[in-house]
Order: sequence, then C-alpha cells, then structure tokens
Amino acid sequence: PEDAAQVMFSFSEAQPNLFGFVLSFAEEMEGEAGELCTYLLYVVYQMFANASASPLPMISDEEIETQYQQTCQLLQRLHELDEDEHTAGMEVEIQHQPHVFQYVSDALFGVDDDEPDDESEISEEDGGEIFMMMKCVIDALDEATN
Repeated sequence: PEDAAQVMFSFSEAQPNLFGFVLSFAEEMEGEAGELCTYLLYVVYQMFANASASPLPMISDEEIETQYQQTCQLLQRLHELDEDEHTAGMEVEIQHQPHVFQYVSDALFGVDDDEPDDESEISEEDGGEIFMMMKCVIDALDEATN
C-alpha cells in the first residue's frame, strides 16, 4: 500500500485547486484539526471518485470560490434563524449528498461513549469551520459530477 505522503501527493496532482484551497485553510488550524480537515478532504474525494464511472473533473478555482461564497451566504442566513429553522435549513442544504454529510458530521462530532474524553478532540469551533469547508468541497464535487 502507498504511504500517506504518496497518497496526498497523488491527490494534489489530480485536484490541485481543491487541495490547495483546503490545505491553506487547514494550515491555519491548530493541533489535530488541520490534519482532520485534510483527511476528510481526501475521504470525501474518494467517496465521489469511487461512486463515479468516469474520472472526476478537475475542480476549478472559480468553482471553489463560488461554493465558498454560497456557503458564507448560507451561514449569514442561518445565523439569523432560531434553532428549529436553523436545523431545517441545514437539512435542505445537505439533501443532495446526505450520506457524505453524515460521514463528515460523525467524524467531526460523533462521540464514542466507550472512550473517555481526551485532549485530542478538536474544538466545537474548529469542527464547525471544518464542516463548512467540507460543505464547499462536497457541493463542488456534487455539482461537477451531476
């Protein structure tokens, strides 16, 4: 099996714009949050690649920027809503790829009750930021493949 560095290099060659966008975001995070962000990028990409009958198209900088702007606008709208409206709004936003979003959510916020809490967990703020970054990635890949 390929080692992690080779896998990430191959991924960065296949999707340099997507990889660079998320990596620049992940590098600003502290501790394990940046590593988790990069890992989730790779896993999400592989989900789309494995589900596609043909190679995934390269995601352009413009497509990434569009998704990022749309996600920022969504955050502004959701911030103004009460909790029930916020939840309903997010359910609508994730309807195109619910299983991929569920995986990301579980990886970020899922709690294993058998494991004691430890200091390696990421903060709720970092988790929220990573989730929204992955939303950009998922939406860009979904749009490119549909």
